[in-house]
This record gives sequence, structure tokens and C-alpha cells, in this order.
Amino acid sequence: MGKSKPPSNGCILPSFLYVAPASAASSLQFLQKHEITIIISIGKTPSHRHTSIETEHGPRSIIYHRLSLEDKEDARITKCVEAACIIIDEASASNRRVLVHCSAAISRSPAVVAGYLIRRRGYSLDAALEALRKVRPVVSPNRGFIEQLKRIEMEASEGRAVSHGEVEG
Repeated sequence: MGKSKPPSNGCILPSFLYVAPASAASSLQFLQKHEITIIISIGKTPSHRHTSIETEHGPRSIIYHRLSLEDKEDARITKCVEAACIIIDEASASNRRVLVHCSAAISRSPAVVAGYLIRRRGYSLDAALEALRKVRPVVSPNRGFIEQLKRIEMEASEGRAVSHGEVEG
């Protein structure tokens, strides 16, 4: 009753997509609690890898993916976002939960998740960053990532306009 709200678990899309620091990827307790079986490591892999978790449906193997991306303003995020979208889409199709992480979940992994939200879920860049900051207030992709995410947003909105039969002119 007068207790404060517990810290966020990094859940961006309910019971499906999480963003958190490397410590979460290394925590069997965290993975088990949220039944996360797909881990996308942006940069270095977590220090402790686990092979499986127990779920209400029995043991499930944990699959790790490593996507290389440095937290530098001139680092290109497009290929990393594309690869993450494919992995996340496959996880969704097989009803698996995904954790995307980098060292501190401040710049790289939030930028990649924002790219996914823009490309696959129709979010604007502002809405994607707002959703990320709601569960992880420290989110702050570097300036170069923000500029690239603006281009991804523009391409995604143009693609949606074309697919809906809208034509500028």
C-alpha cells in the first residue's frame, strides 16, 4: 500500500519485446521470469550465456544473435536494424519473446528497437522514443543514430503511403 512502483522490466511490447542492459541478458532469473528465449546482443555478447529456461510448456532453448554496432555517431545502423527486424519477425511468428540489449541499453539497443518499431509497427520516431523512455528513462541514442532513424521513418512513411495508394503530386 504506500509502496512505490517497481522498476520497469524493459517491456516495450507486452509479453513480447524487451530492451535492457547486458546484465538482464546474463540473468537467468530475468530471462526465466519473462520467458525470454531470443536474445539480440548489439555489440558484445552477454558475459553469461544460458542454454535454456523452464516455461509452463516445458524447457525452451535460448537463441543468441549478435549484431555488430559501435556507439559512434558515424556508425551505420541500417543493416543492424534490418537484421533485428528479421529476427524479431521470426520470433513473433514462433511465439517467442525477445530481449534486445547492449551494454547499458542507452543508445545502441534502443536505436535498433526504435528502428523496428518504425519499420514494422508503424511508429513515428517520436512515438518510438517515447515508448522506449517510458520503460527506460535513460534512453538516449547518439545524434548520428537519431539522424539515421529520421531517414528510416521517412522511408517507412513513404512506403506506407505507396502501399495505401496515396500519391503525392
